[in-house]
Amino acid sequence: MCIRDSPWARYYECINRDNGLKLNSNLFLNLNKTMLDFSELSCTKCRKAFNMADRVPRLLAECGHTICSTCLSSLLLQSPDSQGFECPEDGIVCGSNKRSCEDFPKNLSLLRILEKQQPAPKVENKNVCPAHKKNLEIVCVDCKKRLCSKCALFDGHRAHDLRTEEDVHNELMLRRELLEDMLQMVTDNEQIFSRKDELSVVYEQCIKKKAALDKLIEDQFTIYFNMLAAKKANALQKVNDVMISVKERFKMLSSTPKDLPARVGRWKHEY
Repeated sequence: MCIRDSPWARYYECINRDNGLKLNSNLFLNLNKTMLDFSELSCTKCRKAFNMADRVPRLLAECGHTICSTCLSSLLLQSPDSQGFECPEDGIVCGSNKRSCEDFPKNLSLLRILEKQQPAPKVENKNVCPAHKKNLEIVCVDCKKRLCSKCALFDGHRAHDLRTEEDVHNELMLRRELLEDMLQMVTDNEQIFSRKDELSVVYEQCIKKKAALDKLIEDQFTIYFNMLAAKKANALQKVNDVMISVKERFKMLSSTPKDLPARVGRWKHEY
């Protein structure tokens, strides 16, 4: 396409004609360069712009041209038995024995250009409330969230523990100091922690000593229990012997005639 016949040239001719100006050669060169850059970022088959989603630029190794992944998938489906397809720009057979877009390398140069053309992500000010556009100066301790004054008053935080950022900062600094003191205590006792293996050995010895003492106490009390059992049996036997003696006496007394005292009295008068 001739430069002067391009839509961009006609558009600028209309503008410059109204302004009483003429296009110079540099303007044509810049317009042509812009059109060339745009064509390089478009697929040679569908003429649609490359992107980093469904129209990823893929290189045809046989000829060096680039087509989008959508057109490449369509060409692969149309090629029987993976015999390849003709490049839409120069007709060279490409893609023999290839069945997927992943078998074709990406055009990394074009991808880098596309990345540069991506709009820069919008950076939100983290110190401003997105709802009320006010500074986040209050901290809700219950919700662990930074708030603006309106959020604190009207968004259900009135009954919560609300503090200023300065108060929260001072409390955090105090906690930091406490942690540093604890760390210093641990550092001061580092020698004790370094002798952990020795302490473990001593602890194991204490456990073994306790087991030995437990066994000694058990054995001694077993001996004492046996001695007490023997004394108990002896005492019971003595009580049983006494009871037998008492029983025999009661039996003897029970067999004595009831009129024995009267008989004794008569014997005394008779003799």
